[in-house]
This record gives sequence, C-alpha cells and structure tokens, in this order.
Amino acid sequence: MITNITITNIRGFGQTNNSINVNLKTNKINILIAPNGSGKSSFALAFDSLNKNRLDVEAESLYQHNNANIPELSITIDGNIYKASNSNNDIFSVIEPYVINSRLKAKAITKNINNRFATSTGRLTIENISICKIPPKNKAFYHYQDLKKSFGRNGKLLKNLGEILSNVNFLSDIINHFPQLEKFHTKSRTKLVDSIRTEINNKNGTSDEIKANIDYNIFAAIEKDDNYVAVISIPQIHGESSLDNFLNFYQLLCIYKDNKAELSKASNRAEYERNKQNLNQTLKMVDSSGLKLQASEKKDELIVNFPNATFFSNGERDLLSFICQLVCFKARMKKNKSYLLIVDEVFDYLDDANMIAAQYYLSHLLKEKNLYIVLLTHLNPKYFRNFVFNKRILNIEHLKEHVPQSTPFMKAFICFREQLQKSDVEKDKELYDLISGYFFHYNPNAKDISDQIPVQNNLKKSWFKGTNIKEYILGELNKYLEAMEDGTVYDPYAVCLGIRYRIEKIVYEKLDEDLKEEFINTHKTDKKLEFAIEHGVIVPDADFFLSIIHNDSDHLSDANTEKACVYKLTHTVLKHMIKQLFEYKNVPLTLDCIK
Repeated sequence: MITNITITNIRGFGQTNNSINVNLKTNKINILIAPNGSGKSSFALAFDSLNKNRLDVEAESLYQHNNANIPELSITIDGNIYKASNSNNDIFSVIEPYVINSRLKAKAITKNINNRFATSTGRLTIENISICKIPPKNKAFYHYQDLKKSFGRNGKLLKNLGEILSNVNFLSDIINHFPQLEKFHTKSRTKLVDSIRTEINNKNGTSDEIKANIDYNIFAAIEKDDNYVAVISIPQIHGESSLDNFLNFYQLLCIYKDNKAELSKASNRAEYERNKQNLNQTLKMVDSSGLKLQASEKKDELIVNFPNATFFSNGERDLLSFICQLVCFKARMKKNKSYLLIVDEVFDYLDDANMIAAQYYLSHLLKEKNLYIVLLTHLNPKYFRNFVFNKRILNIEHLKEHVPQSTPFMKAFICFREQLQKSDVEKDKELYDLISGYFFHYNPNAKDISDQIPVQNNLKKSWFKGTNIKEYILGELNKYLEAMEDGTVYDPYAVCLGIRYRIEKIVYEKLDEDLKEEFINTHKTDKKLEFAIEHGVIVPDADFFLSIIHNDSDHLSDANTEKACVYKLTHTVLKHMIKQLFEYKNVPLTLDCIK
C-alpha cells in the first residue's frame, strides 16, 4: 500500500504543505480527487519527470521558477520510504510510474509573404505517441533435425514444433515459463529427464510400436513436479498422452538450454507483434473519423501519428489518445515489477459513451499484480455520468484534506423545501413560498413560521424563526473563509446559501426604494439580477458565476447524496471570488453582511 507521497519544489509544491497522506491500493481503481488549482498537474508532473536515474524537472516547472529550489519526490510503500532528486532515483528500484494525460497541443504555423512580412495561424495538434521500441528480429533458434539426433535412436518420435514455435501468441507467452524451465538445470531434474529419455531410446520398432510398448510408469515421478506440469499445461504443448507431453517438453527444454537468448528475443518480438496487432484492431474499432488511424514503424519505434486534431471530435480524440497511451504502458510492463499508473484528468472530459469505453479498457489492467491505478480528477466520481466501475474495486482518496463537511441538519433543511415544491397540496405550496422568500433568499425582514414546520428527523424548527438560520450560516461562512488558511471544517451548503444572501443583499441595496419590494417578490436569483440590471444596477459577472454554485446547492432531494458544489467551493479561484464578494479582510464577518 502507498501511504504517503511528498513532493518538494515542483510547480505548485514548495517545502511546506507538500506531504500527501493517502491509502492507495493495488488491484483497485484509486480515485484521487483534487479540485482545480490544488496540485493535480504538479502531482502528475512530478511522476512524469522521473527517469531511471533521477528526477528530471525542467527549470520552468520548478517551484517559483527558481533554480535554487531542488526538486525532490518521495513515496512510502508498505512502510518503506523511497526517494528521488535531480541526482538520484531510488523509486525506480521498487516501482515504475507512468502518466497518461492529454496530448492536445496548440501549434503556430508561420508563413513568409514575399519575404516582406510573416503571418501566423494556430491549430490544435495531438502529439505523436511513441508506443515502444521495436525489438530486433531473432535468429533461428529451432533446429528440428538436430534435436532428433540429440534425443537418440528414437528421435523420430519427436513432433516437429515449427508451426507452434512460430505462433505469435505462444511465443509471447513462453517467456512466462522460463522460471519453470530454469528449474530443470538442477542435477536431480536433469538426471530424471535423461533417465526417461534413455528408457524411450531402449525401445525397438516403428513409432507406433514404440508408443504401444512404452511403460507409462516412467513418467510418474516427473508428473509430480509442479514445474513440469506448468509447462506441459500450455495448450499448444499439451499432447494426447504422457509420452507426447514429455517429448514436447524435452524439445522446449533443449531450446531453452541451448538458445535461451534467441528464444527470449523471439518472445519479445512476438509480444511486440501481438501488441501492434491489438492496438491497430482497437484503433480501427474506436476510430469513426474515417482516417484509418494506425500505428506505424519509424526507424526503431512504433508510433501512432495523429493527423490534425480538428478531424476528430473531442471525445473521440481523448479516447484514442487514452487508449494509445494505455497500450504504450502495457507494452512496457514486465513481470515481477510494480507499477504506478496515473491517469491525469482524462475521465473528466470524455462524453458518456467514451467514458464507458475508457473504463472497459482500463478494467482489463486490474488483473495485473503489483499495479497501482490512480485516476486524478477534480470531481467525485458520483458526478460522472456513466461511471460504471464496480464500487467494490473503487478506492476514493483526496489530494488535500477534505474540509467541506455537510451536516445532516442543513441537508434536512434543504430537502424539506424540495419536498414541498413537489407537493400538489395548496398549503404546502404556500409554505414553500414562505420558506423561499424568507429563508432561501435575502429578505431584510425576519419572520417566524416555526409553528408550521412538522417534526422530522434532523429538521430544526428553530431555523425557521427570525435570523436563527442566518446566524448559523454566518458561523459557517467564517469557518470557510478561515479554511483558506488553516483547513477549518465547514458546512458547504450553509456557505452556498450565505453566498446567495450576500449577492442579493448587495444588489437590493443598490436599487431605488420603490423597486426594492418588487425585487424581493421576484422568484429565483437570476431573475432578480436581471430585474436589477433592467433598472440600471451594475451587477458584476462574478455574481452570475457564483450563482451557479449556490443554485446547485438549493435543489437537494436526497439527504444521502452530495451535490457538486461541495467540491467546487474548494477551487482556489472561486475562493478568491467569494472572499472579494464578502470583502473579507481576515476579520470575522458580522451578521450585517447577510442580514
């Protein structure tokens, strides 16, 4: 388990507040939530800058662009700390990171006109993706006639495995059985194999006669060896009898002992060919642009060369880029090595169908051992449409401490009004209007309707009396504004309601006296703002942007769910806008700001 990641002097991370406590798990989809501006790009960059020898961070990506700030990265795995800096890298010895991100780039094209002046145009391009180095072709490693001779007088029993040994799927997988074949270098196992071979060579007659007269008890000992069983269980090698199994095993063992290097090269080349074929089949399946996008060999690399990005839809472009990078990662994976796969915000921008497709391809990696999959996102996955990963394989973490904490009382308060809105009872509709006018929107007058509020779980009747709800909201507003510095926990729904109060109060006070009552009686904040604009009030654009946040919080129908506003409030730019809205000067607000 990865329990801590500390990033120092890389982009937004300096030397303080740079330690991230997490619980990242293998064989899980780890969702690492981080609001925009809280360090996702810095997190991804830190791991993307790692090479085998050191942490290679460009000068422009150093903290405060200061060359004196030495970059460092540490990761705690199973209680052990591994570090990397600009001079060393201990991390690669235990885990290798790979980052998948957007490959979309802006490119300027400049043309000289009559050698007198230049004109430039811009276009979007997708960076070419290098999938892998092309492994060299192997030399011949299978010599059937030589193996027949080396077996002895009855080498005629050996089946020609040429077709099997040229099969891409067989060759790409055979390297996984090298450990079992290696075990047969021991004296005891070598002696066992030689004794069986001798027994077979002692038989006389045709191939059919020898097979009929073989004492199959000679295979009893070797068939108890788990390593032997693992090899002969390979479908292409498994024969119709114990004799067939041994003869096929013998040939593989001889090839491994005499031509291990060439067999290994052949396996790597076959894995490359299989990956290339699978990649091109996948690209063909998901590419609806008609451009016949394919991976091609250039010099010593397999590359996907993307045409102009404008030929693709946004979703198709992002999905194709994601899949290519995923294949690139899979091509680099080796057995018995741990990996950290970081997917940087790719899921935030895919449309519904492509979201499902991306999850399909990513889920295939979960069967890999010692693999940490981390999805960086600015939204909780419950707000993704068509997010279909099984909840049992999800592990949700936060890049920074999760300071919003909605209370059951505030949720019950909002849900109660939502219930009234859906009611067909006239009395409920009247109560809905009263609650909206005095408790969900700014109103300079106080009202007590607590006697009309029923007894419900977590519903505070006292909040429907006078300024009680505003006093609670004021406290949460101050916690929120303080949280920008010290991480104080606050109720996000109360903050959102406080934002609405403040926006409407400021606009109300700018109106002429004869227009104020009509403003109060106008339903919905956006309609109120439009009314004010029509009567000469200048309403800042920021008010409309912030209205999106508080409008989201007002319509909660299920107290067991969470609205996206909870996470949006943590965005650094929005925090700054809210701070300006309340003219916050590091001094606690008073009730006058919303009353």
